[in-house]
Amino acid sequence: MAVDQDVMLATLPFQKEAINIPNIDYRITLLKMERAMRQSKGFRPASFYPLTHTFANGMYIRQIFVPAGHLALTYIHRQSHPYFLLRGDVTVIEERGNKRIQAPFSYITPAGTQRLCFCHTDTIWSTVHLNLSNERDIDKIEKDIYATHYNELFAEGEKGECELILDKGDEKCLA
Repeated sequence: MAVDQDVMLATLPFQKEAINIPNIDYRITLLKMERAMRQSKGFRPASFYPLTHTFANGMYIRQIFVPAGHLALTYIHRQSHPYFLLRGDVTVIEERGNKRIQAPFSYITPAGTQRLCFCHTDTIWSTVHLNLSNERDIDKIEKDIYATHYNELFAEGEKGECELILDKGDEKCLA
C-alpha cells in the first residue's frame, strides 16, 4: 500500500516548543547596535548579501554569504533549527556570551535567539527550517520562521517587557 509522503508529514505530532526570550538588557543592546549599524556609512541592507533558497520535502534551506569585515545582526528566530558555518571565522555575540567559531561548525539555534556576528573572513552560513506545508513563497516562510520584534513571541494577552519599553518610547523592539 502506497502512502502519500505529504500526508504523513502533515500528521506528524510536532509539539510547540518553548521560546527563550533574552533578557531586556540584551534586547536593548541589540536594538542600539541595529540603530548604530543603520546609521553607519558602511550599512548594507540584507539584500546586499547573496542568499540562496533550496527546498526539500518539509524543509526550507537558506545559505548566505557575508564578506570579511562585516558585522551582521541576525533575525529573531521563532523556531529552533540547525545552522552550519560552512566557511569562515566568526565572532558570535549572544546573550550567554561571546564565542569565536571557525568552519566547519554546526549548532542548534534555540527559538528566541538573535545574534550579532562579526565575520573575520569571508563567511558562508546555511540554516535548515521546518516547512511542513512545503510553502515556496519566501515572504510567507520568513513570517513563519522569524519575528520582527520580541513582542511577537509573548503569549497572547501577555505584555512583554519590550512592549513596556515601547510605551515609554525609549526603544523599539524589532529585528
